Amino acid sequence: SHLVVSGPYGSGTLKNELSFGLPRSRIYLGKLFTAVLLGVALCAVLIAFYLGTGWLLAEEKGGETLLENLSVLAYVVAGSVPLWLGSLGICMALFFLLRSETGAVITLTLALAIGTPLLEIFQGIQVEPFQAAARFLWSILPVTQFGQYTNELTWGLLAKYWAIGLGWLAGASALGVAVFRRRDIR
Repeated sequence: SHLVVSGPYGSGTLKNELSFGLPRSRIYLGKLFTAVLLGVALCAVLIAFYLGTGWLLAEEKGGETLLENLSVLAYVVAGSVPLWLGSLGICMALFFLLRSETGAVITLTLALAIGTPLLEIFQGIQVEPFQAAARFLWSILPVTQFGQYTNELTWGLLAKYWAIGLGWLAGASALGVAVFRRRDIR
């Protein structure tokens, strides 16, 4: 998202886009779509490299184990894509909501580095409102879902990941577009 947004308020590029008469929602969603395309392309390259290297280094080039491993990998990718999309939506919204790129990066870094451990601490506090709030946040945040791949991989879990990821993508994008429409561009 940083590559796509890249200092829109500081560099003046948004003024140029707006001067051509493009609606703000189109600008925002276009940048989001571009970030999705770049991310998917990068993921495809990484998965291809991972599979190619694994195939070259494998002693056995086929068989039942290979198919089982590929099916698990396909499931994990299918479950991770919507969670990644939700996280990308949050990142894009922060880059548009905060005027400072540095502030957005610091906020994202702190949320990832401190947010999950803080939720674990709040779940351990013996005060029910803290525990309930922490459990709720833990159950809906995209980043906390990745640890659930150690359990049984079911269709229900996959549907939950898609609901969480697309929910965050839609919510963060709606917030980002709403604030961006009202923002004064200097």
